[in-house]
Amino acid sequence: LDGFRMAYKREKVSDVMDVIRAIIPGRVVGDLAKLLSGGEDAFATLAFGGNDRMQVSMEKTDVYVTLISGEYINYRRLLPTSFKMRAVAALEPLRQCIDRAALMARESSSNLLRFRLHEGILEIESNSQLGDAHEEMPLEELDGGELTIAFNVRYITDVLKALADDQIVMRFNSNVSPCVVCPVE
Repeated sequence: LDGFRMAYKREKVSDVMDVIRAIIPGRVVGDLAKLLSGGEDAFATLAFGGNDRMQVSMEKTDVYVTLISGEYINYRRLLPTSFKMRAVAALEPLRQCIDRAALMARESSSNLLRFRLHEGILEIESNSQLGDAHEEMPLEELDGGELTIAFNVRYITDVLKALADDQIVMRFNSNVSPCVVCPVE
């Protein structure tokens, strides 16, 4: 959570001894992800000491972390509970369209990509002093009408990099409310 975007992933873990609530610094999570990216066999044991310390034990490495004190923001309050629009898109064609349109968006001062969803089609546009980009792709599904919404090019590309499914769902309420992007399941 950084004030503009939020990522949420839920995974099952084994051998949970107790309910634990902790705020782990984001940089530490990123560093641990790099250390554990060695394959599916990679795993870590997390041990919490009081409210301010955590030990992460891996095969040949122990990492000691100072946790962030205080209460974490109630992120569930930020997420809409219902949506007026829903669009399903094939992930790889969407990535390719965004990558091409992003070339112009990155050259502009706004860094914006404009999405226009209508009649089963997604149009992606960007403008800069060097020129304009326009991409179109069919949507697998579009429920709830039409919408034009803008995204920061970096934020939307980060979202799509994090997903690995064949299709994604984008859920909207308006062009100024949060958009939720997730796998179809």
